[in-house]
Amino acid sequence: YSIPFSLDWAAPINAQFGRVYGVAVSASGQVALVGRARGSSVDFDPGPGQSQTNIGSNGSAFGALYASDGSFLWAHRLASGAGQSTGLDVGFDPEGDLYFQGTVSYTTPPSPFDLDPGPGTASFLAMGTPMPTCCNRFVLKLTNAGTYAWARMVWTNQLQEASEANHIALLDQSIVVGGSTTSSYAYRTFQAPGGVWAPLPDCEEFNSSHYLTALDRNTGEVQWILFDTVNCSNGFVDLQGLDTDANGAIVLLGQYGDLMDGSLRLGPDLLDGEPPVSFLSRF
Repeated sequence: YSIPFSLDWAAPINAQFGRVYGVAVSASGQVALVGRARGSSVDFDPGPGQSQTNIGSNGSAFGALYASDGSFLWAHRLASGAGQSTGLDVGFDPEGDLYFQGTVSYTTPPSPFDLDPGPGTASFLAMGTPMPTCCNRFVLKLTNAGTYAWARMVWTNQLQEASEANHIALLDQSIVVGGSTTSSYAYRTFQAPGGVWAPLPDCEEFNSSHYLTALDRNTGEVQWILFDTVNCSNGFVDLQGLDTDANGAIVLLGQYGDLMDGSLRLGPDLLDGEPPVSFLSRF
């Protein structure tokens, strides 16, 4: 058999001590990357030029954009602060603007993170328990030119692992983001810069649950929240996949286990089974 493809281009990325966790392609063929790196002058330009992007020395989330021919457009440190951060997912909207999701770690004492990669400031205070891997999740919108549009942060207390779902999907004029939350600090709704944490039902320590949140694409305001409250006291849930279809339905892939009552709440319904169980659901 023959492979009906030929190589158009390949781009080495010199992100010191770095790793790419997410990639997305726009309708025009632009390629966006998100991940984590460190260094005061990281070169994201695969060509003869050098981007010399300051990512910081303690490990920070980065986002980078490339043209359809692989040429470098821009790169940014997405979360500046004393703690560590990781970029885990990226997506485009039809206009070519970008949405990044990632995590920032708790520090002792709590210290702010700036999610505006430009000259402005979008300051958030990371909250959680005194664990170096414990973190908050963020969603950041940048224009196609790389300028700041808006940012939101949610306190989930989930571990800073790329294996956890950090997914972004489009739904009409909203973006839907999802993930998992762990421990007694549970989920605190997405807040704007300088905002106040608003509590939702807590989970017992070491258990986990999943959440879905729709944010307005233009403003970042919360449209709705779906939170698995039944599982808070019974076992764990890991959200592992999220997408939307052309009809506006949301499709989830995940796994649950150790449920005392053998039931998982997905919206108004209960999913029964012998844990651990993988599930696929459509809303």
